[in-house]
Amino acid sequence: MASIVIATDFSSHSRRGFDAGVRLALDLHADVVLVHAFAGPGPSVGVAGGNVQRDILEHVEKQEMEDVETLTTQWAEDARARGLSVEVVAKETDPVRLILGAVDEFDAQMVVLGSHGRSGVLRLLAGSVAEAVLRKSRVPVVVVPPVRSD
Repeated sequence: MASIVIATDFSSHSRRGFDAGVRLALDLHADVVLVHAFAGPGPSVGVAGGNVQRDILEHVEKQEMEDVETLTTQWAEDARARGLSVEVVAKETDPVRLILGAVDEFDAQMVVLGSHGRSGVLRLLAGSVAEAVLRKSRVPVVVVPPVRSD
């Protein structure tokens, strides 16, 4: 059966991508692979009392893992409630690598993701997952743009 990778960062922009991907999956009778990459606690900073710092970082990482699990479960259940088969891939890694890896692992025919619509200096500083996936993907990529309030 065909499958579609739907990438999310759980923002309102990625929710638009998720909803579009679910509609496509329904229309194409495809399975869904819901993908989310998250950052770890990041580089440590020099703070007196290393045990306190380590405890804080472990707490932040544990909370993020719980949030990711809750959100992926909710979004996956939303798609399942519409009659779709859903696999979830959530890992602490680079989002572009995870998305493209899921395409290969599940032999997906398409990637769908929402875009924040960043441009200029902000895009240069923050990077663009959508742009990188578009450049590197071996399958078609649907990028759902943000709603403009001009």
